[in-house]
Amino acid sequence: MKSLAMIISMWALTAAAADVSPGALEFGKPFRPLTAGGELRRDPDVAFGADSWLVVWQDGWSGLGGDSKILGARIAPDGKILDAAPIVVSAGKAIRERPRVAFGNKTFLVVWQEFNGEDYDIRAVRVSSEGKPLDAEAIAVVSGVHNQSRPAVASDGDGFLVVWQDFRGGKNYEIFGARVSADGKLPDGAMPVAMGSAGHTPSVAFSGGEYLVTIPGTTMVGLRVSREGKPLGAVKASGPGGREGGPPAVAGAADGFLVVASRSPEPDPWGWCGPPGILVYTFKGSFAPAAPGGYAHEIAMRQVPQVLDSAFWKDVVGWPAGMRGGFKGTHNGLWPSYHTAVCHDGRHGVAVWMCKRLERSERPEDYTDLYAARFDASGGDVVNFDPLPVPAALGPESQFAPRLAAGPQGAALLVYESKAPTGGSSVECCLVSDTADTRPPAIQRVSVDGPTSMRVFFDEPLDPVSAADAKAYRIEGVEVKSAALGRHRFAEPRVVTLTTVAQKIGDARKLVVSGVKDRAGNATKDAACDYVYAPGRPLEPGPILEWLILGHFPADWKINYIDPTTVRPNTGDKVEFDSGEKKLSRAWRRGGTSQGFLRLSGLFGGDGGTDKSTGYAHLYLWSPRAQKVTIRIDSNDGERTWVNGKEVGFVDATRGLAEVVDRLPAELKSGWNQLLVECDNKTGVWLLALRILDETGREIEGLNWQLDDPAKAPAP
Repeated sequence: MKSLAMIISMWALTAAAADVSPGALEFGKPFRPLTAGGELRRDPDVAFGADSWLVVWQDGWSGLGGDSKILGARIAPDGKILDAAPIVVSAGKAIRERPRVAFGNKTFLVVWQEFNGEDYDIRAVRVSSEGKPLDAEAIAVVSGVHNQSRPAVASDGDGFLVVWQDFRGGKNYEIFGARVSADGKLPDGAMPVAMGSAGHTPSVAFSGGEYLVTIPGTTMVGLRVSREGKPLGAVKASGPGGREGGPPAVAGAADGFLVVASRSPEPDPWGWCGPPGILVYTFKGSFAPAAPGGYAHEIAMRQVPQVLDSAFWKDVVGWPAGMRGGFKGTHNGLWPSYHTAVCHDGRHGVAVWMCKRLERSERPEDYTDLYAARFDASGGDVVNFDPLPVPAALGPESQFAPRLAAGPQGAALLVYESKAPTGGSSVECCLVSDTADTRPPAIQRVSVDGPTSMRVFFDEPLDPVSAADAKAYRIEGVEVKSAALGRHRFAEPRVVTLTTVAQKIGDARKLVVSGVKDRAGNATKDAACDYVYAPGRPLEPGPILEWLILGHFPADWKINYIDPTTVRPNTGDKVEFDSGEKKLSRAWRRGGTSQGFLRLSGLFGGDGGTDKSTGYAHLYLWSPRAQKVTIRIDSNDGERTWVNGKEVGFVDATRGLAEVVDRLPAELKSGWNQLLVECDNKTGVWLLALRILDETGREIEGLNWQLDDPAKAPAP
């Protein structure tokens, strides 16, 4: 299982020598804490203290007439189960649900919700580090009118804070809390954390002298609470929005908090919900400012720093749902969804979340897998590492409700509920190891953007000081004047822009890099990459955002307003045509977008004013070699496409964007090529999105582009 995890976790990294490692999350073989108990073991939680993890879970049916217990087991750092039989935290005829656990002052505190015959109350029991329950009768944390339910608990190292959702007002849920001392006393009773329509399903953690309580919502909200349980105010975070997801997970870090939340957990076939998101927030007295959400495709490509994972409903807005690499934010049709877990393992933040299957296959439609990622939150800059499946959670079962607790440095225990296809549920555990990064960053590619500007793409986030040292970069015969670290459409700062003396188109050179460090301090030593200064501008991954456009004209597929076999347009070139009433002309002009698709109705005159129209989009493409490609087109409505004057596709249709996706095989020749698309509009909104992929549907690197004829307006 270890080797499998390493293979999966290193899929996006270049090969390294045997004596170095890029660091990775490794997952141990899954195991059940104890097999004793019924066939319904659910909703686990875990905490670490006194050199062991305590895993707790609900055992038994909790529905009408049910009788459920709270059980537990201790797990050593090597995965050994320390108890011969389950620890009976609470038993007897009652319905007990949703246990949560924290460790402090040499004691675990286990809390849960318990049905009293009319509504829910919150109960607790202390458990010693030797696994012995310390309370003969459960501590009544709160027993009030209406429901007090969905508890969470954290410790400041001395005592505990229990928080829950409370319906005592009879109108909406509010967040209340109570301190519990290490000897099982409640010094204050129940105290309001947030009154009014503040929220539900709280989570809580402690760091830096205070607690942070998080609640679900369309905007991330943190409720600050003092050690004494006094509210310190609510703090909201900026960043990607979306529909409310599952309850955020929160964990304390060395100097603040880490929060992982889900957004838009259910796909909307109309696309109105936007993409889902597994989002990371850092909190150090306030939430770190986040990049704006941007358009949906930016989130789904993980170009927004907060986003660990995302996806799209089927083929919305030009983005294929499915292929990792071709589309970074999906897992073969799975939708990041609902429950999240987070901890800081002493090296990185570690996040785990659920992914729901969108399309029915050999497994149930609501099948869920678990995915994980590590991330660095130092300096308030969230740095993502590629998500990977949890190998233990890829069997025929469906996994729910992940929970994490950090242990010794670089180690954590993942617990989750596993539901078998034949019915019943169990609690499973998996050791998570965050191995140290001992490998220096590697150069992925070099892109020359102009005579004096080039970008160096590395495979991992960089140390900003060493990356900005111009002396670290050497090019024979070319002086490097400055270096600047940035993101350039990545969530991570791993792209360095170099300013050099002038280079010439066609120059073939070698870049050598020494002394550039990653976030772990590993430095490059004579890392080399050959490059060629190609003409034009580099074509970035994703939809083509800039075109030369011409239109609009009366729609008629039988008429070619231009000759696609001979046209070589430049900005300002005019085309005359007969409108049926008089002679008119249209000029080629730039048409750009930042949204992933061209809104032709806006570019050509406004929605509703371009019904029964057609128009053209053209681009010159430079390819370093002859190669077969796939032209992927989403259009509203029909389209006709030519590559180098050869028609490669024609669809006369009335359709919305992404209702049907055209995948057109084509061939690029070495050097300059021409791409021409005609798109018509029957009525209403007029849209076009196009990407160039390889034959397998993955992004192509090394293509360049420009708007005007290279023969007449060569790139500088």
